[in-house]
Amino acid sequence: MSRRKRSELPEHRAIDAARGPGLERVLIVLNDLATGGAQRVAVSQAAWLAADGYDVHVASLERLPAGAMIPECRRLSVPTHLLRGRGEPELLAAARLEALVRGIRPDVVHTHMAVAGVVGRGCARRHGVPHLVTTLHNLTDWQERAWHPLRFLDRKSLRWCDGIAAASEAIRAAMERWDAGLAARTRVVYNGVEVDSFARDAGSRATARESLGVEAAACVIGTVARLERRKGIDLLIGAFAAAHAAAPALRLLVVGDGPEREALAACARERGVERAVRFVGEQRDVRPWLAAMDVFAAPSRTEGLGIALIEAMAAGLPVLASRVGGIPEVIGSCLCGELLPPEAGSAWRDAMLKLAADPGARAALGATASLRARAFSVEASRDALCALYREVLGRAAKAA
Repeated sequence: MSRRKRSELPEHRAIDAARGPGLERVLIVLNDLATGGAQRVAVSQAAWLAADGYDVHVASLERLPAGAMIPECRRLSVPTHLLRGRGEPELLAAARLEALVRGIRPDVVHTHMAVAGVVGRGCARRHGVPHLVTTLHNLTDWQERAWHPLRFLDRKSLRWCDGIAAASEAIRAAMERWDAGLAARTRVVYNGVEVDSFARDAGSRATARESLGVEAAACVIGTVARLERRKGIDLLIGAFAAAHAAAPALRLLVVGDGPEREALAACARERGVERAVRFVGEQRDVRPWLAAMDVFAAPSRTEGLGIALIEAMAAGLPVLASRVGGIPEVIGSCLCGELLPPEAGSAWRDAMLKLAADPGARAALGATASLRARAFSVEASRDALCALYREVLGRAAKAA
């Protein structure tokens, strides 16, 4: 089906005339508003576009209903449309999206994640939405899950997009290997972090550690992640157990939840370190937990970029991170930690022991990390996204 210009659809002419020139209406469509990196980025992008003068709406298919990001949308005063209630069939969300697009008549539909991509782009084309934009968050959609039917459809429908924002150069390169024709309309838009809000002081560290019952002499290795296999927390626990045997003052703090939580707790018990490992579950505000850490670990098996890693660096933490995906782009050439192979347990053990034994090195690496994090500021990300929008809309205006 070819895409019709919206101005060719009679039912759209009246609202377009009433709106007047200069205001583009954007509908951001995502899988759900659960707590996750992609969801946080989508909500942030909605706020940036609204601040840049666009009329922005968010539509959530609510595959995980009643998500934790809903209050953030409301705080930002972004109109938010929840398309599925708890217990309702998922197909109902697609029907409601059709009605929403007919009702608000967006100029741009901007999708995040695979289900929203397939459903949202198809809906937009059926209703003559002039512009399609998408943000790509994951490497797994181009690697391990590349031939999953949903990912295949998502990849094919990317050809309908006028602009593509890749969260890292690694994602952009993986996409280009599959379809070189998409490269010309793709720009890297790094995930942005409110860098200054993560700055910590000695007082916040002492308070956070006291609330955890962590003794002053302990060195706390920490991570923030969804607890699923690709995040590599099982690898981290194994390496930590080996390091703990040599340095009993080491502690491991795991912030986050997910399908592997029980299995990971069992892994800690089997390794004999259950008393040294603390699982604190999902936290809406991770800053107090970062304040309690001495070292941040990102042991992912695959990673598009790693927003939790950027936040930890902004908090002044030295990092131990896997040399995979977009993580080397975050670390850059700066000396703020160490890049390690994700499956190399002995290398992770040795790196933990080295940093645990050297507070001076941790302080120096952390100071460098906080400076490096500024490359991923909200301001830089917002400017890159708005530049992509101006490019897409400007290109369309020239073609008109």
